[in-house]
Amino acid sequence: MDFLKQLSRQEKRVYPAVSLLLAVWSVFYILKHAPEVSGFFPNPSPYVFTFGFLSFGILAVGAVFFYTPFRPISSWMKRLFAVFLPAETIFLVGLGYTDDVNQLIYVAAGLYVIVLGLYFSFRYLARLERDGLSHISPRAWIRLQGVWALAFVLLLTGIFAFAGASRLGQFVAVDEALWLYGRVPKYWNALGDLELKKTAISDKPGITVAIASGTAMAKYEHPVIMKPLKGPDKGIEDFFFAFRLPIVLVAALFLPLFYFLIERLLGRTRALFSYSFVALSPVTLGMTKIVNPDSFLWFFAPLTLLAYLAFLKRRHPAYLFLAGVLLGLTLLTKYVGNIVVVFIFGIIFLEYIFNDRHFGPRAFIDSIRDALVHYGVLLFSALSVFTVLYPAVFLKPEKLLEATIESEAFESVAPIFLGIVFFVLADRIVTRARVTEQILAFFHRFSAVFGRAIAGIFLVAMTFTLANVWLGMRWFDFPTLLASPKTIANNTDITGIFLTNFYPLLFGIPPVVLVSLFVSAVLLFRRSFRETARGRLSLYLILFILLYYAGATVNGVASITRYQIILFPIAGIIAGIALGELFLLAKKRLSFPFEKRFLLPALLVIVTGAGVYTLARTPFPLSYVSSLLPERYHTDVKDMGPGSYEAAMYLNTLPDAQNLTVWTDKSGVCKFFIGRCKSSFNWRLYRKESFDYVVVSAGRESRTTDRVMTAVEDMRSDVLRFDIYYDRTEGAVWELLINGRPSHYVRIFPFEK
Repeated sequence: MDFLKQLSRQEKRVYPAVSLLLAVWSVFYILKHAPEVSGFFPNPSPYVFTFGFLSFGILAVGAVFFYTPFRPISSWMKRLFAVFLPAETIFLVGLGYTDDVNQLIYVAAGLYVIVLGLYFSFRYLARLERDGLSHISPRAWIRLQGVWALAFVLLLTGIFAFAGASRLGQFVAVDEALWLYGRVPKYWNALGDLELKKTAISDKPGITVAIASGTAMAKYEHPVIMKPLKGPDKGIEDFFFAFRLPIVLVAALFLPLFYFLIERLLGRTRALFSYSFVALSPVTLGMTKIVNPDSFLWFFAPLTLLAYLAFLKRRHPAYLFLAGVLLGLTLLTKYVGNIVVVFIFGIIFLEYIFNDRHFGPRAFIDSIRDALVHYGVLLFSALSVFTVLYPAVFLKPEKLLEATIESEAFESVAPIFLGIVFFVLADRIVTRARVTEQILAFFHRFSAVFGRAIAGIFLVAMTFTLANVWLGMRWFDFPTLLASPKTIANNTDITGIFLTNFYPLLFGIPPVVLVSLFVSAVLLFRRSFRETARGRLSLYLILFILLYYAGATVNGVASITRYQIILFPIAGIIAGIALGELFLLAKKRLSFPFEKRFLLPALLVIVTGAGVYTLARTPFPLSYVSSLLPERYHTDVKDMGPGSYEAAMYLNTLPDAQNLTVWTDKSGVCKFFIGRCKSSFNWRLYRKESFDYVVVSAGRESRTTDRVMTAVEDMRSDVLRFDIYYDRTEGAVWELLINGRPSHYVRIFPFEK
């Protein structure tokens, strides 16, 4: 009503007339493309409808600007929304009954909904009561950090980018060919041809990977022509470098957000320690080198959590929309990111349980209403980003359901999640949220017990995992269990699955990070730490890790290094908080022979130096193993193909290499070897082959053994026993130990019939 009162008499005449013209033209368009009635209409050129929509659209926009030339943008938008609303409604209802409709109609209808939703979201969030520091200007924030701190952040970012770009073309990763030669060019070709339906390139969906890596198509317009090429002198290394470098650069651009958001949450000191652990993590750095959705998932998902928590503290809409954008990018990367959707919903209630400020004088029903609305804005922002960058959604909106509640990652928790959402909404309507309030108040009274329980479970699980490993895998053989991650339930019980998940994480982080994780869990038993913002963040992130492992356990899947890549930066953040806590405690209680203001930079130099030293001594960072793990074990059991390039380079140095025939369990060897190379299990084909060498690796032992033994059990007479080479430690003409681990090898043997 207020909007109508703002309109002049002339506007009240012109806007409805223009809106009616658009609506009538839309009805004609829908009827013309509806199969049931299209035969009753003449068949005009498509340009007639296009000209009509453009004419009426320009007329609508022109009328708004003519009558309100000096009004705020919000005033223009309200008028345009109102004028186009009837036509939009007709399209939203009618498009489901039409065939052969121009794709741009779907896009226009979708964009109207997105812009309208974001407009109302901005209007609602403009009323937020913000934290006093939310209004700090960029210049003031830079001054607050100090030049040396920002220089340190830039240094770490530069180290990450440099290390990520090194040896970037000298390996072939498992499953990478699916993206390089298929999915990445398919996405860009679909956009170029305006075939939006074909932007559905994968069930991951991996759109962010395609967008970033596809920039290399400016140089390699048709990547598939590189697929049959092999050998180091065919430009293969440059090709891989071109498609992988954009991923490294995107990761380096997003990386400083970790520092910014943690600083907004906990201050500079803890942000600096956390950032050093995140930026110098060998495993996440190694993952970033590969064209794979996990290369983006490891930073998009944790940043989403941090941005949302920063919004809860600062109460500034920018943080909520940032969280929405990051969540949209997370879902565009991999549907397993739905765990972030569920966990953020859980944070709403965790805040009522562990944060006293939510039980203040403000009415609970108003507080929970705002929290749910904010969550809705977050989801709407995320799905808007998802739709815009994944244009197939405009044509098939049901893909939004496939990305969320119908996704495989969401399947096991969807009934519980939707049940809780329904209960909370119904309770708010029926009892004004009194039941929900009483439940949360009950849990709040025992928040100390729950906090200690979460920390205790984490502490016990970590301790047991370390003890099991250091005692020679006495109770659970983690490497063997991880060798078959999707069938682990056939080999152990629920406890074994749950604890196996800890093995790649605890021994895939540097020792200082591991020790700091223990410190963090111990600190949570202290009320003075647990009830602070830093304590709550540590508690929430630890709970996230436990729930992540619990979900994998319920689904009967073991989380190998790549499957739990998002937990490595989270572990770094928890460790950084703990180390920052110890530092500030020592600074307060101990005396030093120099000025205390030099203490933080000095300690950061030590931590950074240790991190850089670790990276320098880890030629295969994704397969990094802590020095605390006994040498006979390694964590990257299902590796992504390290050592393939090196094996091929050795084979290429052999006499008459181009005429040699090799079988390898790592198909990546074939990309760089100049001779004949096989990697399949086509026994019939191999009857005519005369192999010279066999290349075997620890990461493919389980797969090769299973395939060979299946053929033996089928009593095939033509099977080649490639499995016997894995048990040999002598007779190899060449050997590479991945990061110096005897159990993680690549070996070349002369072939024996």
